[in-house]
Amino acid sequence: MNFIKKIFNDGLLKKLLKNASVLLSGNIVSQVIGMITLVFSTRLLGPELFGVLVVIQTYILIVDSIVNFQSWQALIKFGVEALEKTDQEKFKGYIKFGTILDVSTAIIATLIAIVSIQFVGPLVLGLNSEQTLMASVYSLTILFHLSGTPTAVLRIYNKFKMFAYQQVISALIRLIGIIIATLIGADLWAVLMVWMLSEVVGHIILLVLGHLVLHTKDIRKWWSSPIVNGKEIFKFTCWTNLTSMLDVPVKQLDIIMVSTVISFEAVSIYKVFKQVSNVIGKVADPIFQAIYPQLVQLITAKKYKRSLKFSLKSGFIISAILTPIIIIIVSLSPIWLDILFGELYASAWHILAIYLTLRLLSVAFICIHPLFIAMGLVKKNVLILFFTNLIYIGAALLLGAVYGLLGIVLAYGIQFLSVVIWKLYYIFKDIQEKNNYVFEHLK
Repeated sequence: MNFIKKIFNDGLLKKLLKNASVLLSGNIVSQVIGMITLVFSTRLLGPELFGVLVVIQTYILIVDSIVNFQSWQALIKFGVEALEKTDQEKFKGYIKFGTILDVSTAIIATLIAIVSIQFVGPLVLGLNSEQTLMASVYSLTILFHLSGTPTAVLRIYNKFKMFAYQQVISALIRLIGIIIATLIGADLWAVLMVWMLSEVVGHIILLVLGHLVLHTKDIRKWWSSPIVNGKEIFKFTCWTNLTSMLDVPVKQLDIIMVSTVISFEAVSIYKVFKQVSNVIGKVADPIFQAIYPQLVQLITAKKYKRSLKFSLKSGFIISAILTPIIIIIVSLSPIWLDILFGELYASAWHILAIYLTLRLLSVAFICIHPLFIAMGLVKKNVLILFFTNLIYIGAALLLGAVYGLLGIVLAYGIQFLSVVIWKLYYIFKDIQEKNNYVFEHLK
């Protein structure tokens, strides 16, 4: 009892849980809405056409992840340091840098997506000419993916409630659109347009909220401020973007591999299982998002051991909270999968059980990933993800061909365990070296 009391008396943990709980409220609501939307979408389109829609969306996400730089990690790292030193002018320059990067890479990513789909669509994804055109149209949503800078601003100023509003509004737009499409018996084009609309509105809302916060914090006319340390920030952003690129195999490429190795119907089943597993992600992601600025502050203050303990403690707590929820979901999965999605989905319930178990295990170590970035180990992060994702791709193709969806899930388990073990090794090593350095200079 005293141990539990001690955990929750931790000031850093209190702040983390407060910020995360706000994000979680929006995540839970948007997750429920998303599940309802998923049920309507799969029932309206059927497994094969829904699989096609998922493959199109995944293609856009892959191009966006590779080309469209996400500036928020660099802005938080350098922005928090500037604000700690009350250097508002430098902070404005960082906002200017992030905005330029967001806009320019969004335009480049859109052009690349539209051009490359003409070849990738029929040759790799197995799309026909009409479906390739759909993917070209969906590519235009990337133009509105300007959320890197506003995301950083909202996190730096602890405006996590605004993320919740944005998520719920975007999810509601998609749900209402899908319900209308179902009532009128709409086709794949109509569903595609609904998904596009909800995505575009969501990004616009985030952009407006971020700049509204800047205005209220008297961060105005940032576009006229000089960019300081531009090369250093750009270098950091390149490394973090390489990390995002290397995350593509696990986060998006798995869908493409399922469609290539198995079928569009298998994509539909796998997408439903990924959405269900987001019950874990929607609870864990707020911790991931809220903890990064706090870890930057701890590292800046040279409290290395505390940052590691804080990261591990946070992950283990959220994993323990999720365990009974996952047990209930898995136990009842043959029933609710059949009722909501159909017999095809219910027949693969054991794969969902294994997938959820692996996701739950990964949550226990989720906070070591932002710690790794906060410690400035971005180059090593790229190295780790490069090799572990090569292992993942090989394992997914091999195991997927032999065991189907189960093979894809097992490949995920191999990948995330490899990443965790490797990162923990580097974190312990780096903390020891830094503490030895401080000790030597105190002699």
